Amino acid sequence: MSRLSRLLVVLVLLAGAVWAVVERPWADPPRTVVLISIDTLRPERLGAYGNAADVSPNIDALAKDAVVFDQALALSPWTLPSHMTMLTGLDPVAHGVRKLGGVLSAHVTTLAEALKGAGFRTAAFTDGGLVHHSSGMGQGFEIYRDERNPDSMINGFQRLLPEALDWMRSTRHEDSFVFIHTFDVHSPYQVGDPGVIEQFRERPTPSGPDDYLLHRFGFQYWQVNQRIAEYGRMSELLRDYDAGVHEADAGVGRILDLLAETGRLDNALVIVTSDHGESFGDHHIHVGHGLALTDDEIHIPLLIRFPERAGAGQRFETVVDLTDIAPTALDVMGVKAPPEMQGESLRGLLQHRARRHDYAFGYSQNQESMFLVRDGFKFITAPALDPLQASKRHLAPTNPTGYSPDLGDEFEVDVGNNVIVPLRYDFDRDPLAMRDVLPDTAQLYDRRNDPHELQNLFEQEREGRGKSMATLANEIYARSLELNAALDDGQSQQPVDRHLQQLILQMGYVGAPSPAAAQQNFGQLTAAMKKQMKQPWVPPDMTEVDAIDREVHTLRLAVAEHTVEPAKAQATLQQLGNRYIGWLTRNGYPMRIAWRISDLEVLAKAAGVEVNVDNWKELLKAALRKVPDEVPEKR
Repeated sequence: MSRLSRLLVVLVLLAGAVWAVVERPWADPPRTVVLISIDTLRPERLGAYGNAADVSPNIDALAKDAVVFDQALALSPWTLPSHMTMLTGLDPVAHGVRKLGGVLSAHVTTLAEALKGAGFRTAAFTDGGLVHHSSGMGQGFEIYRDERNPDSMINGFQRLLPEALDWMRSTRHEDSFVFIHTFDVHSPYQVGDPGVIEQFRERPTPSGPDDYLLHRFGFQYWQVNQRIAEYGRMSELLRDYDAGVHEADAGVGRILDLLAETGRLDNALVIVTSDHGESFGDHHIHVGHGLALTDDEIHIPLLIRFPERAGAGQRFETVVDLTDIAPTALDVMGVKAPPEMQGESLRGLLQHRARRHDYAFGYSQNQESMFLVRDGFKFITAPALDPLQASKRHLAPTNPTGYSPDLGDEFEVDVGNNVIVPLRYDFDRDPLAMRDVLPDTAQLYDRRNDPHELQNLFEQEREGRGKSMATLANEIYARSLELNAALDDGQSQQPVDRHLQQLILQMGYVGAPSPAAAQQNFGQLTAAMKKQMKQPWVPPDMTEVDAIDREVHTLRLAVAEHTVEPAKAQATLQQLGNRYIGWLTRNGYPMRIAWRISDLEVLAKAAGVEVNVDNWKELLKAALRKVPDEVPEKR
């Protein structure tokens, strides 16, 4: 090589060195982790999981470059413990933040702390509410934004993304981890970008077989507070829900565009998931989440775009869960996971490695029950709370129409910000039949052949699979308790501040009863649980009543939409009332029928017709005299 050639090589190398110092201080591209949590997102409302293609085009496009997990599960049906699991790799029993006021132990190393220790810049931009730094969720983040204006209609990605994207641009030459969370999909579904909502409201809203449940759900404080009672059809509700999904999807698109713009997308790890699902009356309990451990509340989407599109387009039916998020991110970034993390890297599935454990285990604080998924089956322990006490705490039922104010137990619900709401519900008579649908025994479902978890196999499998899964669930629970104790720093519980209570109220979460009511409920709970163990509840067959309810609701919609003639409405009301009374005569349970008859009177007035209800009322009075305390007989 001539002297001139060597000089040119030196100059090129010097120029490259100068460029590296200015533009890239290291030879390898900066490492990037983006974790996106779309709160309350049920998987099948994404196109990638079966919904219409125009609802979530950005996430659907991401799915083609990502690995999609079809059987991903949250380990709790509500926000706080689920996000703590996401950020720690620990199940709710192990991390211990299972209820409001819980604080993560400082001895737990979070995903953010592990990455920060490896030189990553770390930031979180959340939609506030229960994703709040006071729980310890902010451990390891240089920046943790969780402000939320309860008086503003502008929240979600629309509010938080500008700052998040600015931070991502400012750290484009550094290793970085950003956690972004949004409530765009969370109820009230009517809140969001008016243009998007109007666009989705142009879609057809056919009637469905479960529409009638919405009227019954309207007697729960949660449903009223979250404006569920405004819907007459499930398709109307899902239309607005999908509008929220579309807004969240647009936010994901902006994040992906920024990664591409800054040249980081190819080498980034991008995870899109949710903290829990959303029940749309699947088990006739409610619209919402936070209570049950059935898949409507805990099945979640999980899409992972690995660097350089590793595994792009693959789908896995393997059961995975939120404890796997943190170890996956650390593995891909070449950072050693803390030894306490219970999950494992999902990159192992791409490399055909066997899973270290073959189950998912979770916990519901609102029913005090656990679940275990293994070998295609799900086992759910019997709740440690009496079901109606659990409904009082979480759903806050109120007596339906036609009740005298002196009927039923008055109880108080603390909805935050020192606001105590007095409610009244006749728990003994249980007019809404909540006792029939809330679980009070162990459950066992064959998830392959019964994907909607409608057939409880526990009694027939009690001594076989039921017993073996119960034993394993208890063993896992004990190990998680031991891990929690080993990690405890003695600061695990703190009072919930008033500002956070207000934000929780805005999101529709009903708090615990007032202290006096809680003490009273505890005494009732003990007696109720003893009674339940001695005399399990066997509900009456309400199939015929449900069928009548469907016809009543069809008429209710027709009256509201002025599509029925008065004479037809009058004749139909009379016939439906006679059928209700016929069921009562054969079965009893007059308080379940009394409010329905009262509803027919309200509906007749709305239709501008008169219906002879005197005979019905006489029969109801006679039935009530036969069962003065109306404690339903066990059948």
